[in-house]
Amino acid sequence: MVGSSVIGLAAAGGSIGCVLRVLVRDACAAAGLPKWQGIAVVNIIGSAAAGAIVAAHVPEWWQSLLLVGLCGGFTSFSAMALDMVALWVARRRGSALVLGISTITAAPIAALGALTATAAATATATPFVATRGARPRMALVDAAVILVGGSVGCAIRAAVVLGAQQASVPDWTATTTCNVVGSALAAVAARALISQGNSGEPLTHPALRAHLDRLILLGLCGGLTTVSSLAVEMAELARESLLHAVALGAVNVVAGCFAAAGGWWLVRFRYPLRDRLEHELEAAVP
Repeated sequence: MVGSSVIGLAAAGGSIGCVLRVLVRDACAAAGLPKWQGIAVVNIIGSAAAGAIVAAHVPEWWQSLLLVGLCGGFTSFSAMALDMVALWVARRRGSALVLGISTITAAPIAALGALTATAAATATATPFVATRGARPRMALVDAAVILVGGSVGCAIRAAVVLGAQQASVPDWTATTTCNVVGSALAAVAARALISQGNSGEPLTHPALRAHLDRLILLGLCGGLTTVSSLAVEMAELARESLLHAVALGAVNVVAGCFAAAGGWWLVRFRYPLRDRLEHELEAAVP
């Protein structure tokens, strides 16, 4: 399969995955779960689905559409990293640690379980179907903006993976690169969207801010980063060396959080928040 086909299929699947992620996250919020728990649920479900797809040995174009695209867009490493930074700054550090630990434990365990039983594909498909109508009030324009951002993010990630394969380096290097860069970009965008200029006016108009939030945070960064691919790579590494698998997860979480924190504080240095830090942090986290 040529590179353009892989990128196109990844973009198509990723755009749908990003919208599904928002629907599932909002369904979790409607059920009373905090947003950071919702993203943890999404990442675990997506990782299990990715493991099932790998175990099924589907054709290459299906892998590009479903594994790189749909599952990659459905899960989001950048949202996890940004949530951890926000929780840490808001002094909810126990929650931040739980979120990070679940990323490098529950997600790869889910992927490994699905890898060993292709029948898990049917079970992991249920949450997507069940939550599809969980929030029917999502505006079409919101879905369209997320679709556009997600397709671009997944296309970029697919291009990075192809580049890594052509350079004969492991796929996990591409995944880690996308996760770290996407986490930094998400933090910069989130912090910039709540910043004010020297005159006290917001840097972005409130209406435009809402669209940019969906385009960049929920779409582009969500599609560019992925927990599902990371979980599958960790599960495969665990078959050879559990230590290497844990190290890969730890490197992603630590580097991603440092990248997110660095991006956040870089913008903060230029545009310091004036008040209500914790409230605005909560509003900024996707």
